[in-house]
Amino acid sequence: MTSTATPDKSKYPKLIGNKAEGAVEKLFVERDHFEHRLLLALEASGDAVSVALVNYEGCVAFKKHNARFGHAEYLVDMVQGLMEEAKASFSDLTHIAAGCGPGSFTGLRVCLSAAKGFLLATTATALGVNGLAALAVDAVTKGQTEQRQSGPHLCFADTRRNSLFVQEFGPEANMLSPVRDVPLERITSYIEEAFLRFDGLFLTLTGHVTDLADLVSTEKRIFCQPRSLDAQMIGCYALQSLSSPHLYPCSGFEPLYVIDPKLGLPKRKV
Repeated sequence: MTSTATPDKSKYPKLIGNKAEGAVEKLFVERDHFEHRLLLALEASGDAVSVALVNYEGCVAFKKHNARFGHAEYLVDMVQGLMEEAKASFSDLTHIAAGCGPGSFTGLRVCLSAAKGFLLATTATALGVNGLAALAVDAVTKGQTEQRQSGPHLCFADTRRNSLFVQEFGPEANMLSPVRDVPLERITSYIEEAFLRFDGLFLTLTGHVTDLADLVSTEKRIFCQPRSLDAQMIGCYALQSLSSPHLYPCSGFEPLYVIDPKLGLPKRKV
């Protein structure tokens, strides 16, 4: 019969004490780091400009101005007002998240330029967010709250030139396709093809889908969730990315262009 001797812990009091203290210290640092994340989120890729402060508990403060053009006129003042309303300092920011599109070329430049400026003035870390991915995460979250059947999502954004940006995501908002630019006359066939590819699963259309209501069919199990992308969604996606970067990737502050931007004629020199 073999006996197992119990190690004499008195021989190792310092080692055991150091390990225990180290474990507690590591746990405190990780928890402290998580609880003290404060994100400033900016979004201006569509028909509104919005800003938000987000932490692990949710949205701390939010401001939005509906305007198809002229985002540059409002964004910086909105951020200043947001910080004052939340009684927060720019030195409190740990991350700055910005919507990188796809969307309005001018709106993206305004948003990302402002984000880079705030980044230079703080010690925060940059998180560039794909707006369609942020829509997918929001749609999945709302679907779970509404106890809707899970399934893939098609997320849409307006190109402002008779087509829609679209990207496909799985039931957990995992990315399934690149961003596509689909002409309006092909949207119906695109959705029908996607439904067949997903083998009849519940299909949710979200984002810029107000004009797609006629395509919704309970028999085909196609659902429509119109929603406008805003800074709260950008910030919430960025927080998800910090926890699961392999599922919810972020980038730097570079615009997401599906096609090269079309610039106007050069201005005449005076």
